[in-house]
Formats: sequence, C-alpha cells, structure tokens
Amino acid sequence: MTLLDGAIGTSHIIALLGLLWLFPVSSSYSLPLFTTNARNNQLIHKSNSRQSRLEHLTSQSDLNSTERLELTGLRARGDTYNSSLFTETHVHFKNLHNTIFSTLTNIDDTLFYLDGPQSTTTRHLLATGYDNDKLYTANYFGETVAELKRLIPNVFEGSASEVLKSLDVNFDGYYLDSCTGSTSKIIEILNTITFNKPRTVLGITLTNSSPDGSSIINRVIELNQWLYSQDGVKVESVCDEPRRWGVEGEVKFEDEGVVVLWWVVLNKDDNRT
Repeated sequence: MTLLDGAIGTSHIIALLGLLWLFPVSSSYSLPLFTTNARNNQLIHKSNSRQSRLEHLTSQSDLNSTERLELTGLRARGDTYNSSLFTETHVHFKNLHNTIFSTLTNIDDTLFYLDGPQSTTTRHLLATGYDNDKLYTANYFGETVAELKRLIPNVFEGSASEVLKSLDVNFDGYYLDSCTGSTSKIIEILNTITFNKPRTVLGITLTNSSPDGSSIINRVIELNQWLYSQDGVKVESVCDEPRRWGVEGEVKFEDEGVVVLWWVVLNKDDNRT
C-alpha cells in the first residue's frame, strides 16, 4: 500500500505533509534537543545510544555469552530516561500528552503505557481517577519497576513487545512513549496488539533521531501505512481534528525534536462504530 492508495484520506495526507514544516527531510542523524545545556545534551546523547543498544540486544533471541553480559551491564546502569534533563517547555509538552491520553480514554478503561523512574504518566492517571489495577506498564530496569510497583501492581520488567505478548489482556488504550526514532521497534510492539475492542486509543512518541537516517516524515508515513493496512478497523487521526475528540486548548504535537501521534482505532465489526 502506498500513501496515495486512498486508504489514509486527503485530510490526513495534508496533515502529514504539514509535518514537513516541522522536520527536516534530510537523511542526517539528529538528536532531539531537549535542553539548551551542552552538558545535558551530551548526557541525553549517551542515554539515547544506550537505549538503542538495549533495544537491539533485547530483540535478539540468541545472545552469546558476551552479549548477555553486556545486556546485564546496561540494565545495571539504570534507566536511560531522565526527565530532569528536559527544558521547562518539554516538561509541559510531556504533561500535555499525558492529559491527552486521559482525555481520549475513560477512567474505567484498561490501559498499557510506558513510564520512567519519575512515574509521571502513572501519577497523572491515578490523580485523574483511574483504577490502579487497570493500569499496566513495562520497563527494562529493575529499579524503575520497583519504583512503579509502589504505585500500581501491574508492572513488568522487559520490553513492551515481550510483555504484551505474555499478557492475555484486552486493552482500551496504549501510549507507547518510548522515545525512540526506530519505526521497526514500534511496529514490533504494534504487531502484538489486537484491535478487538469497539474503540482503542493509540499514542506513539517518535523522535527526530533515526539510526537508519530516514526522515521523520517518512517514518510517520510508515506508521500510518501500518495502521491503515489493518483489517476490520477504521482509523481516525486525533491530530487532524483534536477538538472533535475533546482535546481542547492549545494543542502541540511536536516539541524539540519529538512528535507525538494519536489515533482512535474503531472496530468495524462493532455495530456502535
């Protein structure tokens, strides 16, 4: 399927092309600019590199002894996510999208999302009124898992794709705030999802940095192509008409090299759609 097959729709094509104003189309590798502090940017660069290596190693099924030791060492160094390095603007941006997640879902929904050691998304959902035993999250790092388990019971150590494969749960919403630029890693997670609820919310974070050098607009299109190729569902982009979905006020879907995409996936087999 290509972008012009008609499955995506004119309005969404226009929205995607609008992203060209936000992101360079060059194939160069660039880092998300979370801070203006050179030291912090250096730390973020190192964290991103470690995260990429972790993602690679955890996706392999046949690690040798050296790679297993490397993976153990990387995990022992602690979580790669550190929101204290973000600018005030980016913290506000992240909080905004936690609010969008809770706006698009209902407090009695069962949700899967990714969270870090600061437990920002978990704390937001609990404060909004969600039941703690209907919140599920995954993390590579034991210390972060232990911290999150102080708030909710369903916290699992491992990658999102590994955890979702192991769970027999029908989720109403997913927020894959993985801070990766690799669409292959995201699609690996998406392949574990079955959109069998009448309505499923999906949020994905995508960074401007790409290990394979592809532009962010091409990667956004790739994710849309995957979604719109799924059988039996109708896909609605929240980014096209946020107020239609109850997202009010000033809405920002890009900040400092990070874009957050939101969809509502409707099951065509359900007569309420």
